[in-house]
Amino acid sequence: MSETGRDQADGLRRMFRRPPTPVIAFAGGRSGSGATRVACAFAQGLAARGVSVSLVDEHRGEAGAAALLNAQGRFDLWQVINGDALMMQAVVRAGAGLRVVPAARLAQQRDGLRAEQQVQFDQCWGAVCDGGEVVVIDALVGTGGRLSPLAAKAGSLVVVTAVDSAAVMGAYLALKQIVLSHPRLALSLVINRARDAGQAAAVADNMRALMLDQLGRQLQCYSWLPRIPAWRRGGAGQAAMQGPVADLEALLALLPDELRFRSRGDEGLTNPNLPGGRPANPGRCSPCCAATVTRE
Repeated sequence: MSETGRDQADGLRRMFRRPPTPVIAFAGGRSGSGATRVACAFAQGLAARGVSVSLVDEHRGEAGAAALLNAQGRFDLWQVINGDALMMQAVVRAGAGLRVVPAARLAQQRDGLRAEQQVQFDQCWGAVCDGGEVVVIDALVGTGGRLSPLAAKAGSLVVVTAVDSAAVMGAYLALKQIVLSHPRLALSLVINRARDAGQAAAVADNMRALMLDQLGRQLQCYSWLPRIPAWRRGGAGQAAMQGPVADLEALLALLPDELRFRSRGDEGLTNPNLPGGRPANPGRCSPCCAATVTRE
């Protein structure tokens, strides 16, 4: 092939090459922080905007996203990797544009996979990414801040914390361990169950200062959420939560521009199908969204 032909072929490959799928993991600073609820609300909100989402659930039983969204299935990703199920059997639809992939048993594999399992894992991960424009992971952080093979694929980790002192300290300790185990991961924060914007901003400022002083890392607080009435389960594909889910549109900063500014009609990130939900303004960040993410 001539040099000109080679240049043209390379140009065509670059033109049609799909950009990497954004992968965002959500994890609680401690048990009961509401990370699963936030991950589900974010995924549902993106789907409501017309962005297709693969939501990976690393939790067992009633604790994870699949249970919250009434999208539990017979098979999971670990069975697919070991040849006991097909990928299509492990994926459960949870509404238009939202697919749930159960992966609790795979998330327990922190000591590596056998060579043949790694090959199957790579193929499964490709299918997860191909199935959505964004991958959201309801992650389970292991001992020492270690992430699963799936969550380790994330470019961004959003840690969710409540506002009480024990929750904030738990979130800091979790972030400290995660930084040591995954030093290149971009870290963000959601303050959950805040009384008001002032309380959320105070928690965010303290956490940001602590991370910078003790670990030399900048932490961006993307959003805060007020207390929300208890969720309820609906049928498969129905909204599994009730009450307004405010200001998660600030998390759109984690997405590339072509997804960040997409909308269907006048819908914002907040899922309008949630009772009490309201369209959000994509251009408005929450009051505690002031710091800058540093990607090392």
